[in-house]
Amino acid sequence: METKTLIPRLKRIEGQVRGLQHMVEQGESCQDILTQLMIARDGLERVGQIQIAGSREPLAGSTGLLAASC
Repeated sequence: METKTLIPRLKRIEGQVRGLQHMVEQGESCQDILTQLMIARDGLERVGQIQIAGSREPLAGSTGLLAASC
Protein backbone atom coordinates (compact mmCIF):
# COMPACT_ATOMS: atom_id res chain seq x y z
CA MET A 1 0.00 0.00 0.00
CA GLU A 2 1.32 3.39 -0.92
CA THR A 3 2.09 5.54 2.07
CA LYS A 4 1.09 8.59 0.00
CA THR A 5 -2.52 7.60 0.57
CA LEU A 6 -2.40 6.54 4.20
CA ILE A 7 0.04 8.96 5.85
CA PRO A 8 -1.98 12.15 5.23
CA ARG A 9 -5.10 10.42 6.50
CA LEU A 10 -3.31 9.20 9.62
CA LYS A 11 -1.90 12.68 10.27
CA ARG A 12 -5.39 14.15 9.98
CA ILE A 13 -6.70 11.55 12.44
CA GLU A 14 -3.81 12.31 14.79
CA GLY A 15 -4.82 15.97 14.77
CA GLN A 16 -8.43 15.02 15.46
CA VAL A 17 -7.38 12.90 18.44
CA ARG A 18 -5.25 15.74 19.82
CA GLY A 19 -8.26 18.00 19.41
CA LEU A 20 -10.38 15.50 21.29
CA GLN A 21 -7.88 15.46 24.13
CA HIS A 22 -8.03 19.25 24.30
CA MET A 23 -11.84 19.19 24.25
CA VAL A 24 -11.95 16.76 27.17
CA GLU A 25 -9.41 18.82 29.13
CA GLN A 26 -11.46 21.97 28.53
CA GLY A 27 -14.72 20.29 29.57
CA GLU A 28 -16.48 20.65 26.22
CA SER A 29 -19.98 19.25 25.92
CA CYS A 30 -20.44 15.52 25.68
CA GLN A 31 -22.26 15.86 22.36
CA ASP A 32 -19.43 17.89 20.80
CA ILE A 33 -16.84 15.38 22.02
CA LEU A 34 -18.85 12.42 20.72
CA THR A 35 -19.31 14.12 17.35
CA GLN A 36 -15.56 14.59 16.96
CA LEU A 37 -14.92 11.07 18.24
CA MET A 38 -17.18 9.62 15.54
CA ILE A 39 -15.37 11.65 12.87
CA ALA A 40 -11.99 10.32 14.03
CA ARG A 41 -13.35 6.78 14.21
CA ASP A 42 -14.73 7.02 10.68
CA GLY A 43 -11.31 8.14 9.51
CA LEU A 44 -9.66 5.13 11.15
CA GLU A 45 -12.21 2.80 9.57
CA ARG A 46 -11.47 4.29 6.16
CA VAL A 47 -7.72 3.78 6.65
CA GLY A 48 -8.45 0.13 7.49
CA GLN A 49 -10.60 -0.25 4.38
CA ILE A 50 -7.87 1.23 2.20
CA GLN A 51 -5.26 -1.04 3.78
CA ILE A 52 -7.37 -4.15 3.27
CA ALA A 53 -8.23 -3.19 -0.31
CA GLY A 54 -4.56 -2.66 -1.12
CA SER A 55 -3.37 -5.86 0.52
CA ARG A 56 -2.26 -8.60 -1.84
CA GLU A 57 -2.42 -11.20 0.91
CA PRO A 58 -5.55 -13.33 1.32
CA LEU A 59 -7.93 -12.35 4.07
CA ALA A 60 -7.93 -14.62 7.09
CA GLY A 61 -9.49 -14.60 10.51
CA SER A 62 -9.60 -17.36 13.06
CA THR A 63 -12.09 -15.34 15.15
CA GLY A 64 -14.47 -14.90 12.27
CA LEU A 65 -13.38 -11.29 11.77
CA LEU A 66 -11.63 -10.19 8.60
CA ALA A 67 -7.95 -9.53 8.98
CA ALA A 68 -5.42 -8.67 6.32
CA SER A 69 -1.81 -9.64 6.38
CA CYS A 70 0.07 -6.42 5.68
